[in-house]
Amino acid sequence: MHIVRSGAADRFDSLVSELGQNPVEIMAAVGLSAAQFRDPDTYLAYPRLAELLEEAAARCQQPLFGALLAERQNLQSLGDLPMLVSRAETVGEALVRVNDFLYLHSSGVTLNMTPQDDWVRLSLSIDVHSERGIAQLMQLSVSHLAMFIASLLDIEASHFSLHLTQHASFEAEQSAFAQQNKLRFGDKFDGILLKASLLNAKNHQDE
Repeated sequence: MHIVRSGAADRFDSLVSELGQNPVEIMAAVGLSAAQFRDPDTYLAYPRLAELLEEAAARCQQPLFGALLAERQNLQSLGDLPMLVSRAETVGEALVRVNDFLYLHSSGVTLNMTPQDDWVRLSLSIDVHSERGIAQLMQLSVSHLAMFIASLLDIEASHFSLHLTQHASFEAEQSAFAQQNKLRFGDKFDGILLKASLLNAKNHQDE
């Protein structure tokens, strides 16, 4: 079974409380406990995290829960991953190394790089089965990808549009949050687009 660092769900409890629900009850509903989130380097079964996010989205009646959670996080949510690619001189080299170390943060995730004219499509594949789906997990993961790439380039993650294959209600799609955070639903891939020329840019994680 694939596993993931509990740090990926950093700020979960505060967001759920902010949305008027009980985080401990939601954790218990999917077989998790608050103790499993005290150390961000504790590993959880990946499907459990997916179920936790879906349960929270349902109870909080918030279809953008995964993206909202990521907005409250910082690079520490990715653990040692940024540091492990810090020796790469360029952004392109760092991206090539990412898949070698991704398992330390979450196994079952693959970063794919696909040339697309003057761009490179950076897409995520998540090999996790959850009966409730992985829509919230994908929102969170694509947001993490944007955060990570932004750190390599020393820019804000808000620079990127977040492309998602999942569909959203008209209300969610047109919400101020979705517009402000450039969420693009019903797309052909889960990830972001990066200008190909930026692969040769200096990797700022080495600073």
